[in-house]
Amino acid sequence: EGEVSAEEEGFENLNTMASTFIVLFLLSVFYSTTVTLFKVVAAWRGGAQMASG
Repeated sequence: EGEVSAEEEGFENLNTMASTFIVLFLLSVFYSTTVTLFKVVAAWRGGAQMASG
């Protein structure tokens, strides 16, 4: 009764992998957005010349 079946164990493993993937994906998107924002702000402050480079 206390044992975990192979199916349940596989589902838990899949759930963990999915959760990890989602967290890493969101971190990646957040990081990219932050870097892009900093580049845009720098371009605004530096003038149009910086934006083209």
